[in-house]
Amino acid sequence: DLATAGFPAAADMDALGVQGCTDRWAAAMGTSYEADTALDFTFFSPTEASWAEDDREVTCMVISVDGAPLIGSKLVP
Repeated sequence: DLATAGFPAAADMDALGVQGCTDRWAAAMGTSYEADTALDFTFFSPTEASWAEDDREVTCMVISVDGAPLIGSKLVP
């Protein structure tokens, strides 16, 4: 969850999303983000409209660098 006072500017929202997903990578994936060259992430973040409705959640998604489909869970059990 984002803990900022007001709706962040686009660059700030991107920075917060990247930092949050990077910080959680090792615990979720069992590898360091920098070492896992086959996978990357993207994320959904609140819009200004959803922020006004108390949405503060960033959702990280794992993607393959080469665009190949990911099948099954990639998370550490």
